[in-house]
Amino acid sequence: MLVRGGHCGSLLSNSSNSILIFWTLGVREALYWIKSKFPEVRTIEMDTLLVHSALHNDGGDNSYFGILIEECRFLARDLPNLKFNWVRRSANQVAHTLAKTASSLHGVADWSHSPPLFIANVLLDDLINE
Repeated sequence: MLVRGGHCGSLLSNSSNSILIFWTLGVREALYWIKSKFPEVRTIEMDTLLVHSALHNDGGDNSYFGILIEECRFLARDLPNLKFNWVRRSANQVAHTLAKTASSLHGVADWSHSPPLFIANVLLDDLINE
């Protein structure tokens, strides 16, 4: 997941049974982070089409996944200019680079004002290939 206007990555499990919940938890945490620090952020990009679709559809899903989606929608209401965009996985390399590297980092890191060097080239590639 990539938050445009700020930089946020999430380390997520690849368990086939829980990947949607993990991605949705990542969106929820990003929304809390955006609301508290960067309410001017306009776009959250994700490459998980099922989560993206759920955020845009008003379904009556009472599962844990559906409840998390509803919580994300509720949080996003306070950010009226925020959009959820789906991008191809190949166009979401910054998030994947952050996720791969995050497993070897210790503690909490916030790169709100300047990106870490290990993703600088990936960010440049994303900007060139937009």
